[in-house]
Amino acid sequence: MQVKYQLSVSLIAASVAGIVSGPIAAQEPTRSTPQLEEIVVTVRKTAENLQRVPLAVTAFDQRGIEDAAIARLEDVAAFTPGLTFSNVFGDFLPAPVIRGMAPTDIFGENNTSIFVDGVYVSGREGLNFSQLDIERIEIVKGPQSAMYGRNSFSGAINIITGNPTDEFDGLLQAKVGNDGRFNGSATVSGPLLGDTLTGRLAVSHDEWDGSYDNANPRGNQNIGGYQYDTVQGKLAWAPAESLDVVFAGYYSNDQIDPTAIVGIPANCEDRNGVPGQPPGMRLQNYCGKFQGIDTGDIAVIPEATGEDRDVVRGSLTIDWRAGPGTLTSLTGYSSVDHKSLEDASWNQGDSYPWIYARTGGQLASFPSAVLRVDDGARTDEWSEELRWTSAQDRRVRYTGGLYYYSVERKTYEPTLIAQQALPADLAGLCPCIGPFFPGGPAVPIGTGAYGPWFTPNGSAGSNANQLNQTQDTNAWAVFAAIDADLTTQLTGRVELRYTDEEKKIKLPLAMESRTDRWDSWTGRASLSYQLTDATMFYGSLARGGKAAALIPSWTRC
Repeated sequence: MQVKYQLSVSLIAASVAGIVSGPIAAQEPTRSTPQLEEIVVTVRKTAENLQRVPLAVTAFDQRGIEDAAIARLEDVAAFTPGLTFSNVFGDFLPAPVIRGMAPTDIFGENNTSIFVDGVYVSGREGLNFSQLDIERIEIVKGPQSAMYGRNSFSGAINIITGNPTDEFDGLLQAKVGNDGRFNGSATVSGPLLGDTLTGRLAVSHDEWDGSYDNANPRGNQNIGGYQYDTVQGKLAWAPAESLDVVFAGYYSNDQIDPTAIVGIPANCEDRNGVPGQPPGMRLQNYCGKFQGIDTGDIAVIPEATGEDRDVVRGSLTIDWRAGPGTLTSLTGYSSVDHKSLEDASWNQGDSYPWIYARTGGQLASFPSAVLRVDDGARTDEWSEELRWTSAQDRRVRYTGGLYYYSVERKTYEPTLIAQQALPADLAGLCPCIGPFFPGGPAVPIGTGAYGPWFTPNGSAGSNANQLNQTQDTNAWAVFAAIDADLTTQLTGRVELRYTDEEKKIKLPLAMESRTDRWDSWTGRASLSYQLTDATMFYGSLARGGKAAALIPSWTRC
């Protein structure tokens, strides 16, 4: 097991310590310094004025989210400098990347962590979820492992949902557009039992047909579209002046259409010299200028209906205010269940050519589409954070606490199902090698690999729907941070975190299991000088850590 670290040093002169999405407060014309509207963020796990946070932060308030029509992570990335988002293959492998720090293991955990109401979520298939009733989005850049821990190697994104209100409030919205675009949502918030119990509920239906027509003559489903049915709610209970309890829940059933992906046939680097293979049978690459694909040339077989995803999230936050500070308990749960039916013919659909050896040894081909049936992955995770935060109106302020995290991820073995029967004169499926003796036939070595795809239901002789891999991760951490006002304008801060993590992997089909464990220290030190209300100078030194992927021995090179 390896531990990956990042060291970041920054020295910034900023007019505002971050990028604020929101209006500037209206002012009377005076000669005084203009005052920006105060934006409160919680990137350091306490409420602070964004202009006084010595970190690179982009924050979107509710008005900014509405003005930019932000609905998912790709929208957040479009308006955030230094943040990119890749989601090129459905919602299988979404990857937010801050400052170019992309994960080297594309199937593993990201380097940028996602939080919802402060709770870390890791199930990748559910990261780009349907965002509903969002109050604020905070993107903090650079290593944040000291305060956020898991996988905040290059930064963190925290999504804060709307809170219940003391007075009745409601909102009804509907949006329509081309290509079947429709979004309807309703939000209601207000008191349930006076000031003691308040609630908030939001529901939405969001659908779009996508931008691509299906060129397959048998196909009638959309390409690149989606349909999300989402419900989200919060209950806030305040039984005493010193105690606040908030329960949040989220559920979404998502139908995601097949992705507009096209396979480009190889046209060069023929493996000539292989006995028994005519020229052009083993092209290995694509050479020349790529001419592009017309949107009307993208085809998906009708059996490939895309992805089916269920996302469940819940959190319980308890704040108890005692004289010198606040004790906070944050319990989180997240579950993502993801399945898919994908076109494995790579845009060649019903005409995908299969090379086979005829009886007698001659090579021939026949067309058949291939459906990829994937019972997908299920990720279940629990987390608990217990944190003490001192009063913030003192010259020296501090916070510290304990953190525990547990996740179980199961993946299932996909199978491929050919949509046409095998030809009557089949001797075997290629790739083919040989002849082993002069004049002999080609030897089909592909029968063992591809033969099960052509059996009834594509399951005979395969491992379809069987549990392929189980990964268990358990981690605990202790963390602390202290701020000190050295002068009225100069402030120093030190953060430190110790993490102990254990990972287990089980592969029932390969009868293999592995366990590994690592620990690490991560931290940050910063010094900031508040020249004016609108101008800050700060320097920061940070170290982030992340565990490497636990790779089965049979997959190592």
